[in-house]
Amino acid sequence: MHALAARLLKEDGDYALFTVTLFRRVVDAFKSAAREKSFQVREFSYDAEAIQAKVSERNDLKTEVDERRAAMYEWCQTSYGEVFSAWVHICAIRLFVESILRYGLPPSFQASVMKPHKKSEKKLRAVLSNTFGQGASAHWNSDPGEEKPTGEDTHPYVSFRIEV
Repeated sequence: MHALAARLLKEDGDYALFTVTLFRRVVDAFKSAAREKSFQVREFSYDAEAIQAKVSERNDLKTEVDERRAAMYEWCQTSYGEVFSAWVHICAIRLFVESILRYGLPPSFQASVMKPHKKSEKKLRAVLSNTFGQGASAHWNSDPGEEKPTGEDTHPYVSFRIEV
């Protein structure tokens, strides 16, 4: 075999794909020598029609994927507002249920959404605890040294984070 008869087509980690051009009389000797060195030999016969069919099929599939991706993107854009609205409603229901479970009936609470700066969150929580920490909600205060069984901070008011 001539040194220029083999060309590296693709290499991926431990594997490599070579193309080897041989005369018919040395094909069997090459296959047996390659198998002895743990190489796999596969014959390839060029069929222009089959290759053209594969290329055509690939282009059709690529077009179909692009069309479906565009349709999915459009659907996501139109559905985002509805999903976000439903999520906010679920958050409101959670707020209502937690307030009733903590403070009982009749419901008497004020719901609000706040986004404090990171530096002022402790100060805001202190003001809210001072304002709403009297009466039945006093037992919801969490001590700094106390272990929290649920993994969440407890406050004398209903509070939960919404990550947008």
